Amino acid sequence: MSTRRIMKATFTYFTTTTTPLGYSILNFRLFFILCIFILNLKSLKVLNFGGTSVANAENIRKVKSILNETTETNQVVVVSAFGGVTDMLLSASAMASQRDEGYTQTLATIEQRHLTTIKELLPVTKQSSVLSKVKSQLNVLETLLEGAFLIGELTPKLSDRIVGYGELLSSYIISEF
Repeated sequence: MSTRRIMKATFTYFTTTTTPLGYSILNFRLFFILCIFILNLKSLKVLNFGGTSVANAENIRKVKSILNETTETNQVVVVSAFGGVTDMLLSASAMASQRDEGYTQTLATIEQRHLTTIKELLPVTKQSSVLSKVKSQLNVLETLLEGAFLIGELTPKLSDRIVGYGELLSSYIISEF
């Protein structure tokens, strides 16, 4: 199974179901790696790229170059949210729970950053489907933040769900690149 297919499968799983046994969405990295071991791969190389490594289109191109140079057949690629996005999501969720409408501006910044990255990385012929999927996920994120705003509360489960969108979006965009 290719790295791209595994990343897409992971993205799909965690955007369409709740986390197994109620664990935090942020624990999906551990779940992902365990799934690979279950597949009985004898040797496995895990490449983890943090937020700075995937902060922008230029850095993502460098990551792709690194991946293209590797000769490993059994490898797993794990990517973080784009640099700074996790902090923005934490900030937006805190503002929303305090009924501060400023969360909408932070969300708009997050959205613009992801959409711009897609347009910089992907050829025009492939952008439409990726933009559509990302916009759909951003709409769900907006709904979650609006919920925190309306009830004036941020539960740990809701916080985990909101913050997890940074990694979900970046992994999908990078897998499509």
